[in-house]
Amino acid sequence: MDSSSVATYEEGGFAYTPGSLLFIEHRSAEPWGIIDVGTNAGLTPPFAVLGSTGIIGIAYECTPHYSRVRPLSHPSMRISASAERTGHFGTIQWNGSNPRTADFVDVAIEAELKPGDRIVTDARSSVFPAGWLVGTVESVTVDSLQFTLTASIRLAADLQRQQAVLAAVNLHQPERDSIAP
Repeated sequence: MDSSSVATYEEGGFAYTPGSLLFIEHRSAEPWGIIDVGTNAGLTPPFAVLGSTGIIGIAYECTPHYSRVRPLSHPSMRISASAERTGHFGTIQWNGSNPRTADFVDVAIEAELKPGDRIVTDARSSVFPAGWLVGTVESVTVDSLQFTLTASIRLAADLQRQQAVLAAVNLHQPERDSIAP
């Protein structure tokens, strides 16, 4: 793909640029991946990388034709998300074992999450557009001392295969960052 001729479109305050996930290296202690669009397509990190079935991660470094991506299966990755059914929010973090699973943590005990509940990105994130599928709840544990739930989720995107992606840039991120404390 010639990234200088990529057709970008805008929707809901984000600019979307199509590309391809070339690979994600999971054998490293800190997994990383490469997509085939970069600064020649007008991209500047950080920006979201979205797959057709769910979110992939965040791009944090660009060259003219490529961008390096920190996938959801990275130990330092934290993503704001919410339960689609109840609206309760929490944080997605990789559990360190399987690149196809993660944990949805610090969720209010009132959320009453159930296996099968869909977890989506929410408006608390300045990087991801709201409403993109992160994964589906597989099991739930209760921490009655903290009054929180932790859900094990199956990630929607397969981080172990090449696939078409969208690079999503928040067009209002500088303004949002300027008003945040």
